[in-house]
Amino acid sequence: MMIKMLLKVFYVGHLHPKVSEELLSELFSKYGEITSCKVFPETPGQRSIRFVEFKKRDDADHARAAMNERRIFDKNIVVRFATNKSNQKRDLSNDFHIFVGDLSPEIQPTDLAKSFSSIW
Repeated sequence: MMIKMLLKVFYVGHLHPKVSEELLSELFSKYGEITSCKVFPETPGQRSIRFVEFKKRDDADHARAAMNERRIFDKNIVVRFATNKSNQKRDLSNDFHIFVGDLSPEIQPTDLAKSFSSIW
């Protein structure tokens, strides 16, 4: 079930910083109903991360074909299905990554940093 869900979610990379969540949603919604569009702004040491999720897999396939390598603000974007790489080459045993989703728009990256920094 997790694989099916992931095949409706895209990582969108190489986007110009001007591309907002609203613009990204507008661009991709031409290809079908979007259930989620998230833009995580760049922070020190971390590039901006963007994800788009479609309701239907067919719409996701169509959007990927149409949008991959499309030029937006003088940059060719990259659209890839968001999947976990099972054949990771790098040793991740000392790395810890947490995805926190469906947050209120009022939550800022600094709020998350404060919350999680108190844990370690």
